[in-house]
Amino acid sequence: PFERYIGYQSALRELDEHDGSVAGMRQSLEERRALRDQWFSAATREAFFGFRDRYADFALQRRALLENEQLEPAEKQARLEALEAGLPEDMREMVRASRRPSEVAEAVRQLREQGAPEARVYQYREQRLGAEAAERLGELDRRREAWRERYQAYQAQRRAIEDSGLAEEDREDAIQRLRASLFDEAEQRRVRALDRIGG
Repeated sequence: PFERYIGYQSALRELDEHDGSVAGMRQSLEERRALRDQWFSAATREAFFGFRDRYADFALQRRALLENEQLEPAEKQARLEALEAGLPEDMREMVRASRRPSEVAEAVRQLREQGAPEARVYQYREQRLGAEAAERLGELDRRREAWRERYQAYQAQRRAIEDSGLAEEDREDAIQRLRASLFDEAEQRRVRALDRIGG
């Protein structure tokens, strides 16, 4: 039981890291399974690792398909759909749920490009993700927009200071005072980083 799990964890640490390739990850998964065969009964392996292993198999097959440059896009898509259709329902729903936020983000980007009002964006998010998530994302949008406006105002005032003809030391001092007046300490660190990269 617990001692076996500790022993298994210790043995896991002896395994080499995979190289990030599909083949490397597949080999790593097989090595882990071989270790589990030594440490656990079939019933325990299924209870603790069954779902995770089936998901890992799916993820590796999916990645191998995505990286297969021999396949035409339509054939690749058909195989991906067939692979997903072969999953148990609980896992299929998990895969769909994991994709939903990025699908919604892309659809929202398109809605905004088409000039859709924010009420339409909220309605779409609410339909796909639920009211709580739609509210949370709307609040995040508002914070980002408020930040963008503050940073743009700061940039304009900073440029005015830089073009003022002040000595370099006085210029830096004025910019520092400007940052302190507009942003809290954590934000100032972000602003300094953006300034360095020309943000």
